[in-house]
Amino acid sequence: MYDATRGPYGLAPPFQTRSIHGMPLDVQFLIIQFLDIDGILNFRATCKLFHRLGQTRSVWQHAIKNILDGTNPSLSASLDSLPVEELRAISVKVARLDMLWSTPDVQPVIAHQLQCDVDVSFVRLLPGGEWMLFVRNDGALSLRFLGINVGRETVSLAGAEMSLNHLTCDLFPSAVCGCMILLTGQDDANGNHLFLYGVEISPTQSSLSTLVAISIQESILAATVGSDLVVFACSSGEDEFVVARTYGDNDVAKQVVISVDCTEAFVDCTFLVLRDQQLLVCSSDGFFIFDIPPLQPVHPDSPNIIVAVSASWSLSFQIMVYPPVVGPFTTNQYERPVVILDQHDLHILFPSTSPSFRTIPLPIRNDADITSVGSRRAIWWNALDTPMVGFNGFRIRTCTFPVVFGDDDLEQASVAQLGVKVGGLLVHLPGNEKPESLSFDEWSGRVCIVLQGGVEGRRIIILNILV
Repeated sequence: MYDATRGPYGLAPPFQTRSIHGMPLDVQFLIIQFLDIDGILNFRATCKLFHRLGQTRSVWQHAIKNILDGTNPSLSASLDSLPVEELRAISVKVARLDMLWSTPDVQPVIAHQLQCDVDVSFVRLLPGGEWMLFVRNDGALSLRFLGINVGRETVSLAGAEMSLNHLTCDLFPSAVCGCMILLTGQDDANGNHLFLYGVEISPTQSSLSTLVAISIQESILAATVGSDLVVFACSSGEDEFVVARTYGDNDVAKQVVISVDCTEAFVDCTFLVLRDQQLLVCSSDGFFIFDIPPLQPVHPDSPNIIVAVSASWSLSFQIMVYPPVVGPFTTNQYERPVVILDQHDLHILFPSTSPSFRTIPLPIRNDADITSVGSRRAIWWNALDTPMVGFNGFRIRTCTFPVVFGDDDLEQASVAQLGVKVGGLLVHLPGNEKPESLSFDEWSGRVCIVLQGGVEGRRIIILNILV
C-alpha cells in the first residue's frame, strides 16, 4: 500500500534520511554562516569533517564581517591577505571584544600610566589602540607609541606658535590614511584658525602631515571632515554661513559658501558630511540634510558669493543633548546609518535617497559628564553613577549600537531587534581622581582616561578590557 508519509514504494524521501554530513558542500557552508564565532568553534570540535570546514577562509571572513558591519574599513580590507590562522585568531578576538563591551561591570587592567603635562589640552587614543595623540594649547601635536618604550615621543608637529583659546579637537576615519585630526581655535588677537592633519599609522611607526591650514577673521562655530571636504560654519556679525572646501590634492583648492536656514545658532550644532556631497546638520531642533552646490576654484582676490540652499530633507525633533553626540560616518562600500546618542534614546538615521529614521530607548539614562562615541559603541562617565558601596574608583558605562542592514531593515525591525546593549567598566583607583576626558578604540579594547584631582596633578591611564 502506498504510504504518503514515506513516499513511493515505501521508501523514505532522501531529505528525511540525510544528515548534514550528506548535504552538498555549498549547503554546509550556508548553514555554518548562520553561526556566530562560538558556534563555529563548537562546530569545528564535533568531527574531522567539520574541523576541516572550520579551517576555510570564507567561514571566518563571513563571521567577522557580520560583527564589523563595515565599521572598520581598514581591518575589513586586510582580511583577504591574512593567513587563515591569523584570520581565525582575529575573528575570535573581535567576537570576545563584542561580548565584553556589552557585559556589566567588567574590571579592566591598567596597561599603562603616565603623567600629563599642564599645557596638554587633549589626549586621544588613535585607531588600533597603539598610539596616543597629544594636543597642546598652542595646537602642537605629538604622537606616542604604547609599545616597549611607553610614553616615548616619536612624532611631533609644530602648532600655531601662540596660545589658542576655545580649542577643539576631533578625530575622523579616513579611507586614505589612518585617521584625520581636525583642530579649531582662536588666538589672542581674535584670529580664528582651522588645521586638518593626516595620520599614517603602522604597528611601530606613524607620521603626521598637514592637509589644510586656514586662518580667518570670522569665528568658527562648527566643523567636520568627509568625502575630501572640510566643512565649517562661520559667523560675521549676526550672519552665519557654511564653507565647504576641498583638501588632499595638488590642484587649486575649491570651495563654496552657502547659507542654510535650519537653526538659530550653529555653535550648538554637529555637522556630518555624507556621501554624494551632502551635509547633515544635527541641532537641538532636529536633523537637516543639504545638497552641497558645485565648488569653484579659490582665488584670493575674488569675493565670496554666498549660495542659498534649502534642505533636501528635514525632521523636526527635540534633542536633549547638544551639541548632539553623533557617531563617525565613513563613506565606503557599506551602507551605514548615522547614530545620535541622546539622553534617553539612541536615534538612528539612514541617509539614503529617501532617509529613514528610528528612535530606540536606551536601557539606562545617559546623564553623561563626558562621552566618547565610536562607530559601533559609545562610552560615558557620569559623576553621579557611583559603583557599589566600598568600591574605590568609578564606573564607565558602555553601550553597543544595533546592527542595521539597510533602511528597509531599520523601518521594519522591532524595538527588541534594534535593542541597545549596555555594559560597564569598573575602574579601581585609590584617592579622589576623576575622569577629565575619555577616548577609546573599540577594536583593541583599550580606553584612554585623563584623570584629575590627584596629588601629583593630571595623569593618564590606558585600560585594557581584553585581559
